Amino acid sequence: MRREVQSFERRALRFSRAFAGFAALLLFGFTTVAAAADLGWKPLLIPNALVVVGPWGDDFRWREALHTQGILYDDAYRAHNIYHRPFVQMYRMPATAAEYRQYSVIILANVDAPALGEERLKILEQFVADGGGLVVLGGYWAFNRGGYKGSPLEAMLPVRFDGRDDIPALPAGAPLALAPTATWKLTAAFDTSPRSFYTHEFAPKEKSVVELLAGKNPALVTGEFGRGRVVACALTIHGKATPTAPGFWNWPDWPKVLGHAVQWAGEARPMRPEKAAGTGLKPISAEELLQLGVETKGVSAEFLARFTAVPTAPVAAAVFSRLFADGDAGKSAALSAETLDALARFAKIEWTEPLLKLADRLNPDSAQRSLALELLGATHSPKAAAILAEALAQPDAAVAATDGIRRLGDATHVAALLRVHDQSAAAASFVEDREPEPETPASTRARHLTAHSAVALYRLGERTGVERVVRLFALVRLQQRIHANAAKRRVADTDPTGQAIRKTISDKAHDLARLEEYLLKSAGPVPESQRAAFIELARGSDGDSETRWLATALMNSPGGADWLPLAQAKDGIIRRVAEAKVKP
Repeated sequence: MRREVQSFERRALRFSRAFAGFAALLLFGFTTVAAAADLGWKPLLIPNALVVVGPWGDDFRWREALHTQGILYDDAYRAHNIYHRPFVQMYRMPATAAEYRQYSVIILANVDAPALGEERLKILEQFVADGGGLVVLGGYWAFNRGGYKGSPLEAMLPVRFDGRDDIPALPAGAPLALAPTATWKLTAAFDTSPRSFYTHEFAPKEKSVVELLAGKNPALVTGEFGRGRVVACALTIHGKATPTAPGFWNWPDWPKVLGHAVQWAGEARPMRPEKAAGTGLKPISAEELLQLGVETKGVSAEFLARFTAVPTAPVAAAVFSRLFADGDAGKSAALSAETLDALARFAKIEWTEPLLKLADRLNPDSAQRSLALELLGATHSPKAAAILAEALAQPDAAVAATDGIRRLGDATHVAALLRVHDQSAAAASFVEDREPEPETPASTRARHLTAHSAVALYRLGERTGVERVVRLFALVRLQQRIHANAAKRRVADTDPTGQAIRKTISDKAHDLARLEEYLLKSAGPVPESQRAAFIELARGSDGDSETRWLATALMNSPGGADWLPLAQAKDGIIRRVAEAKVKP
């Protein structure tokens, strides 16, 4: 085991545990887990896992496990051990209860309690109590070493443990085997003697079930917390395996075992293809609509949020008139993408003239002009095509013009979009192994134009459209991670130059994250014209990022027998989604 730990690190670890215990006392002093209530969770088509990966956590082969089981996942959340300190830095971890509700199960792979923080632990506790799943994998920063004692994690887990620093070592390894109490029906080759060399010591709580043993010690223990399910895994990926004493992490059947554990934990969450319930926001009343006509302060953010949640044609007309036709267009710069989508649904040809005025290239307000160009396409006006084609050649308006062409739905623009896409992709330098480079406004613009033009080609039915979007999504995710890691490597920089470089890299990472989100939102439903290309690509896909995009597109598409070819897809997640879509 990687046990070369200095004495000061041990002292720091004890301090972190003391801090976690104190935080937990405060937490339990003011908060208790409320009675399980309906929090408006979205029913899921297939299980969706949030994976929080700590040091060496990838060695558990969780990706393979989830793919084997057909479980969608998001691995963008990382816990980084900085210079072997006990406090682990979280990266892009959800911070609100609403963000957690898109998942059926959460996996902590060697992550300590202080890294999660008091607020996230509180949310996690409620998540599980309300029906979510939790799988905790062992390691140097988990259980007794990870500050779980006295934290909400201790209350949720189906096991008891002490606060000792050590993880008992078994040089010869402890072979894994199904426990006599096991309820899981696993068809795994335990006779090949997969072994664990460092195993956490804990005892099952009352009503919990030991599913797997490592020698005589519990290795996988299951239990319930509120309406949720929890799995505690005592195994670590440390130790020296030999041909005669193989480590469980190299065992061919380990992904099957771990995948089954995740599947079991997530089964408490409802799995149905129905759409989510409403947002709870009230529709705009007739009285409020009349009031908007005499209001002098513009359209409030609250009004727009309610319109976006429950869009109607009369409200859309009133909002458009106020923001674009009545000289108050300056307020339109604050429109969200969702609000713009809601307006575009009800766009009419009568909107053309006010939009043409705002879309004029002499308009000094770029935000106004961008919004106008995009909405202009939604009007389907005969005048729109020429204006959008002209704007497509202008660097400051090209992205908005591309979105307008996408909304216009005119395939005659495909050739121009292909040229724009290829040129912007070359300027953006989307290559797989590119290290961070100095950022310029031109490169940022090229990056966004590449993404928006790819989506437009996809929506317009261009034969390579779906492949362009999928490949770009994978590259954007990869680049985002490269830049995020580069920013973390400069965490120790104290000089102004180093800090400036770090900020530049970090800003680009955030911009790439926004592009990643945009491309994912564009995924579905799959246009009829793209079905054949989509199926061909999905059948052979085996990359994490590709699968994420393709599965999302498939989930957002109407069901039916068209997806039968994907029942034999290479990727287990694609297979599972396709089967759910084919079933009535």
